[in-house]
Amino acid sequence: MNSTERNMLLENLRNGTFCRVAPSELGGVGVHAIRTIPKGVNPFPTVYQENTDSVDITPKEVAGLPDSVQTLIKDFFMRNPKGNFPVLTNGLNSMNISYYLNHDDLTPNLEMVDTGENYYSFQTNRRIEEGEELKLDYLQHCKTEKDRSYFGRQFNI
Repeated sequence: MNSTERNMLLENLRNGTFCRVAPSELGGVGVHAIRTIPKGVNPFPTVYQENTDSVDITPKEVAGLPDSVQTLIKDFFMRNPKGNFPVLTNGLNSMNISYYLNHDDLTPNLEMVDTGENYYSFQTNRRIEEGEELKLDYLQHCKTEKDRSYFGRQFNI
């Protein structure tokens, strides 16, 4: 990995990592903001990029990251024999935690966005504060009452 790619990874870890999985007040787990997320932001920016390359991030470089990101790196990446953390080149966003989004049909703070590809992206519909759970209306894209009824039964909502 060249220095430009390394700097891009460190920039992603500093400014492009927004969430983690944590216990939910709704029960089980959910996705929670580890920093304030502005309105109109995709909190999972690189989740669909296939990449298995990693770069050794030194403990000194980890110490220069936000505390919440330092915790995630220490939680998910074990130090190698050199004492460094082998972090995937697309950072922590390569772990698709969107599967842990909980349903909220009254006050969702996240929306699905049709990308025109084979997947949906996500976008915040308002500012989300650090520690706040990200929630989505699972039925947002159901066009008919039949669809809403079917998916409602599937998700028990």
